[in-house]
Amino acid sequence: MFVGFLLSLVPFLIWDWRHFINFGPFSVQLSALPTWLLILATASSIYCSLRIDSLKRTYSSVSYILFGVICVAFIVKVLNYGWYEAVLRDGFDISYFGFALPFLLISLDFPEKGTKLPDGVFAVRPTGNGTHPNPAKGGTL
Repeated sequence: MFVGFLLSLVPFLIWDWRHFINFGPFSVQLSALPTWLLILATASSIYCSLRIDSLKRTYSSVSYILFGVICVAFIVKVLNYGWYEAVLRDGFDISYFGFALPFLLISLDFPEKGTKLPDGVFAVRPTGNGTHPNPAKGGTL
């Protein structure tokens, strides 16, 4: 997966690597975060990855760290530019807060002490009898 990610960057690096490094998505997005916040988020992520023992806590921690980083970045932007500029103009994109929601929702779906997902959460399971599970295609649920 990581190799695929790197391969998707190669054409941009070959085309104009200086422009990509200065104006690419990573430099643009990371410029919105204060350096101390980026270091704190990285350290928190490493700490959580070493201490967490269940899948539920993994998803919860991811959502908390993402929400915390976005919330602090938002507060810094409001303090630096004011509420009107940060919220009502182009100072901050509040849709970033939605990044934490999928991880939070997945973490809420886990049983308190277990790590097994309930059946049918993400996809329909095959019936095992050779028929398609979708009633629209002649199967039964």
